[in-house]
Formats: sequence, C-alpha cells, structure tokens
Amino acid sequence: MSEVSLVQLDDDFGCYAPTDPDGQFLELRFVYSEIFGETYAEDIDRVPVDGVVLDIGANIGMFTFRVKRYRPNATVLAFEPMPRTLEALRNNIELHELSNITVYPLALGSEEASETEFTFYPQAPANSTRYPERKNYGTPLLDTSTTVRVSVTTAASVLAQHPELTTIDLVKIDVEGAEAEVLAGLCDADWAKVRALVIEVDDVNGRLEQIRNLLTAKGYTVTANHAPLIPEEHGLYIVHAYRD
Repeated sequence: MSEVSLVQLDDDFGCYAPTDPDGQFLELRFVYSEIFGETYAEDIDRVPVDGVVLDIGANIGMFTFRVKRYRPNATVLAFEPMPRTLEALRNNIELHELSNITVYPLALGSEEASETEFTFYPQAPANSTRYPERKNYGTPLLDTSTTVRVSVTTAASVLAQHPELTTIDLVKIDVEGAEAEVLAGLCDADWAKVRALVIEVDDVNGRLEQIRNLLTAKGYTVTANHAPLIPEEHGLYIVHAYRD
C-alpha cells in the first residue's frame, strides 16, 4: 500500500494525504471543512497581499493552500515533522503549483537541535502528537498508532535564517498540545515582528488561560472561541491574537 493517496474531496479540489488503511479519509474530510469554512477566514483576510505566514503544524498543507488561494504572492514557511504527512504536503505544493513556500521537515519547540518521539495515527494523521496521553476524544480513529522520532528546533533558530522577513503577518499554530513550547521558542526580536497569531488550543490543565495570558502580556488583543466543528464539551478552542 502506498503511504500517500490522491483524494478527490469535491468537484474542484483534490489533494494528497497519508493513506487511510480503511479508505474513508474521515479526518481529511473534516480538516477540509474546517480550513475552507469560516474557522480561519478572518485571520487570512487580514494578511496583506504580499504578506508572510508561518504555518506551524502544516499537516498536508490545506491552510497553506487557502492562504495562497487568496494571497498568491504571500511568503509561507510551513513546518511538518511527520514523514508521511510531509510527503503529502510536498506533493500538494507540486500538484497545485504553489510557489514561494519553504517547507521545514521538523517540529518546533522550546529547545534547539533536539529530538523527540511523536505518536502518528494512520487514520487521523492531523492528530499526531508528542503528547498522546492528552488525546481523550474516545474516537476509534486513534486506536491504531506508531511512534516516530523527529527533529525539533525553535522558531527563533529558523527565523534567524531569514533576516529578510522583517514582518510576520500571521503565525498559525496547530501542534496538538505543544503550543506553549512553540511560543517559548520565539525570541523577543521575533515577537516584535509578529502581527497576528491563530492557535488551536485544547484546554487541558489551564493551557488556554496560560496562552491567553502570554499573548495579552505581549501586547495582543486576544479572543478565544470554541472550535466551531467540535462539540463544546471537548474544550477545543481557536485563539485569535492581533496587534496593531
């Protein structure tokens, strides 16, 4: 069985994704509805026509694709550590002839040049995480998993390679429990460049309040809404932070 498959999601859009052993691609269809719905619409609308976007936890690239659909001249740095998902991401960039995208095959965290173990879910690859103990959704899509060792560095280390990026218009973070570590990997000079963030946060052990307080202290206006396609009892939020 091939590790990635080309899936037609509607009459106008197909993409590569890690092959689902059951062939249903249920999570993929959910992610498509989320990304191309209203969840991130306002955040992307705020990006200038030639803006700079960091897609941290890029998965197969749907968020990047939506950014490029509406902001074709935008610069995107996309981060994805899972090998099968990374292959699909690169295939999708080629399939849709997207340009001005730099792909980093690694995870971002609070320490440079480290390594950690991720749990990869073949039927739910977007849920792959370094914190599987926090996955308590009770879905059979998470019953099967493998472990993968991946490289980790900091956002500051990567951005130091891009001195030309004097402004970062949007940072999107969807990293399945590692949001605080990713934010800790930004240095003061990076924070000064970042105009806006949108972050998926699973509110476990006060993480939502922790991230809200951090962003507020950095000078952002912060709002947090329940993820629109997830039952509220799961405690999954989308945090939007903007600074004029």
